[in-house]
Amino acid sequence: MAGTEPLESAADTGAGTRAGTSYEPSHHEVAEEAYLRYLRRGGQSGDEYNDWVEAERELRSRNGQP
Repeated sequence: MAGTEPLESAADTGAGTRAGTSYEPSHHEVAEEAYLRYLRRGGQSGDEYNDWVEAERELRSRNGQP
C-alpha cells in the first residue's frame, strides 16, 4: 500500500483543532478508519485511495464538518 497515502495534510502541519478552525483528523485517525473500511470490503485490495478519502470525509462529518 506504499505510495497511496497523502504526503501531507492539515493535521500533519499542526492546523486544526483550536476554536474557530475546522477539524482535521490526524493521519493515524484516517489510517485507522481507512483500514476498517478495507476490512468491511472483505480485505480486497485496489480501492485504497477511495478508502482514504471516504475515511477523511466520515471523520470530518462526525465532527460537524460537511
